Amino acid sequence: LMSRHIATSIHGYPEIPTNIMIDGTAIHAAAAHGFGQLIFAGDCVIFHQPHPRSYNTKGSMISLQTYEALAQQLLDVKQLANRRPENVTLREGHTRIEESLEWHRYNDKNWGLAHLD
Repeated sequence: LMSRHIATSIHGYPEIPTNIMIDGTAIHAAAAHGFGQLIFAGDCVIFHQPHPRSYNTKGSMISLQTYEALAQQLLDVKQLANRRPENVTLREGHTRIEESLEWHRYNDKNWGLAHLD
């Protein structure tokens, strides 16, 4: 669970071309922005609804060690996590600006729900 305030502060879920570990990436972005965790106790339970896994990305899975390194990159950039710089230029050999971005810098100021109140 994530509050609207936190979700808007981190520019929402990372709009990266994968569907692997997006929830964890959003949580790490929130931590990078300085938000903490609340642990519910007693009768307060959160269930995760089962859903099919789709791995339609460049690779079917990444290793835990690889993900830990990527998560550390998020934590290292602090409040720049999940925020696209304004002046991105194409790197040699790339045809789309997204190819020239660090994986955790996809969302720009017009990210998915940016204009909703």
